[in-house]
Amino acid sequence: MYRKEKRIPTILALFILIFGIGGVVLLNQTTHQIDSKATSGIRPEDVHFTNISDSSLTVTWFTNTPATGTLTVNDNVRNVSYPEDADSDNIIRPRTAHFVTVKNLKENTSYQVKIISGDPSCKISVNCPSFVQKTANRIATSVSLPAARGSIISEDSKPATDAIVYLSVGKSSPLSGKTDSLGLWVIPFSNLRTGDFLTRPNLADNDIVQI
Repeated sequence: MYRKEKRIPTILALFILIFGIGGVVLLNQTTHQIDSKATSGIRPEDVHFTNISDSSLTVTWFTNTPATGTLTVNDNVRNVSYPEDADSDNIIRPRTAHFVTVKNLKENTSYQVKIISGDPSCKISVNCPSFVQKTANRIATSVSLPAARGSIISEDSKPATDAIVYLSVGKSSPLSGKTDSLGLWVIPFSNLRTGDFLTRPNLADNDIVQI
């Protein structure tokens, strides 16, 4: 599920992530395996639901060729369309790594999430798969940790733009972020929850940090 696994103590790992020590990651062949798994056409592959909270969630996926991408979210009352985060200027651009943040959701509510990859009319069903995802309950406590951050460079030593970073700590629910034009990424811990999304995780020194 994740590209790289770091078996280091959790507290030390979070310290490294937060302050950016050793935050430069060299992309290798394992990153490119994401695209190699994709079949012909623009079918979404390697779909992930991350950053799930009581009011928001993130959906990411990959395509083997550049394609436009949008989400439609339905709660049995209304259908709302969401562009990719990078297309917030209302200009829809084709890409291979897709990242959409859905906001203003209701807590503890199931939503039908449909990916539209490429042709908005969605004439080929495999290009517009649907999923059901439930939001979490509201939690009164918060996580008092600064955001994790780092940078990614490609094999030719250039910043990796629009790369997706997945992060999990122990058995906590997964988080994600995307690099900017300089290859920098930031992942807040505000959405860090247990795997069942019910409580905040109790972090232990032997928990595994996965990036």
